[in-house]
Amino acid sequence: MAAASKSHVDKDSLPANGLKEAQQQPYHVCVDSAKLDQPWFWPAIPREEAEQQLDGRPDGSFQIRKSSVKGNFTLVVRKNGDNSCIRIIHHKGQYGLPHSDLNFPSLSKFVEYYRNHSFASFNKHLDICLQDPVFKEIKASGGEQYAVFKELYDLCQEELSAHTRLSVLGTQRKELDKNVKMYQVMLPALRVVQKMYHEQLRLQEKADPSISLDNGIRLEDSNKNSPESSEAEEEEEIEEFLMNQDISMVAPEEKVVEKANEKDVERQLSAEEEKSLTANTRLMMTRLSDLAEKYKSIQSCLEANRLQLRDLDTEVKSVEGSILRMEKQHEELTRQLVELGCEREYLYLVLEPRVATQEFDRSFWLVDCSREEAVERLRGFPHGAFLVRPKEKRQFPYVLSIVVASNDDEVGSVQHCYVVHPRGRGFGFNAPLAVFHSLDQLVLRHQYVSLKYYFKDLDVPLAFPIGCQDLFRQSSQPDDSRSHLTDGHYANASALQLAEAEDSIEV
Repeated sequence: MAAASKSHVDKDSLPANGLKEAQQQPYHVCVDSAKLDQPWFWPAIPREEAEQQLDGRPDGSFQIRKSSVKGNFTLVVRKNGDNSCIRIIHHKGQYGLPHSDLNFPSLSKFVEYYRNHSFASFNKHLDICLQDPVFKEIKASGGEQYAVFKELYDLCQEELSAHTRLSVLGTQRKELDKNVKMYQVMLPALRVVQKMYHEQLRLQEKADPSISLDNGIRLEDSNKNSPESSEAEEEEEIEEFLMNQDISMVAPEEKVVEKANEKDVERQLSAEEEKSLTANTRLMMTRLSDLAEKYKSIQSCLEANRLQLRDLDTEVKSVEGSILRMEKQHEELTRQLVELGCEREYLYLVLEPRVATQEFDRSFWLVDCSREEAVERLRGFPHGAFLVRPKEKRQFPYVLSIVVASNDDEVGSVQHCYVVHPRGRGFGFNAPLAVFHSLDQLVLRHQYVSLKYYFKDLDVPLAFPIGCQDLFRQSSQPDDSRSHLTDGHYANASALQLAEAEDSIEV
């Protein structure tokens, strides 16, 4: 979607006497001055007070206020220690000086032009540019819209936390369930191992009647409450478990005396064979005791995991219930904001907690430089390349400088807009929507969200931090970054209708 281009008025269509005739024409106001949210615009300030605001300021300081003539405006600019008042006339949606082409579509464009061009062509005694705007205090405008938007913003943070918690619980449940199934296989496998030991000991008891198997070591099945499985499946799992065990666990380290078998039990053992058999028996009894301890430990782990699973399932249900309630509240707040003039698409894009974003450290985009240096640094960069520069204004602490190109342009122009930080609110691009807790969060959330929702001439997201060269290289690929990052997301979205603001483009 191309950025809005400047419109111009044909000279032949202008009245012969620009100011007098224009004032007699019906007004076609494209912007209600009451909604103009420029920091240099003082809508209802008396002339005397306006001049007081400029007293003692350097040449080039200025402000704009409403004129006594309906629909027009007055520019007050400081020159040679005095205040000069210049009438700005407004005719058929165009703004300009008396007896001149009305070729500026907005006051913002008018001011931007005269930042770099002198008024000498209008008045030879006013060879000066607009340099230092006199800012008004940001009023806490759009109170109802801000309150609802702030509530929705905070709710989205809670939703994000809830979804994150649900994801963590899901991972924990998967791990616990895996452990329970493993323990349910290990317990019967250990009973099989115990049986092997007892059978071997019985053979040795026949070879040496002095050996007593009355050791009281028996493994009890505590797995009776486990889910039923087929005998074939259980045998297969047990066999797999046993194959993975250390063979020393299921067989004595010493070789079992070969003569201690069913066929040779009647023959009298030699003293050496008797000694070897006794040592082997002791070793097996020790192993059997260790086996019982291990069995008991696994039983405890199984029960503990089952309890954790029950608690975890309870918490999962609670979190899911909270998410369901928050989703209903989210929809209701969204409905209220749409009624207050916000676009539903904008609310989804800027607040949706599951929007994929790549966070960049502020060192990639926060640059301490002047406006001119910002333009020079961004020269030649693609659409969406940006930097943020500090500004020594309490309620206008930063300025965003960003490259904006139309679909027809190969090289974009650098545009500038203020980041506002009203008293008692967060950061934003205008007062009613200044809810972001930090500058970093504001930048992150607009990585894929076009600024057109705030400024109709800036159809561009904060796509490429100036310090991230890899993204610039990717943007030169055939898959055009603009169509990928902007048109694909916003082709069907119209401009955000703000209740209290139109533009806050920096001059």
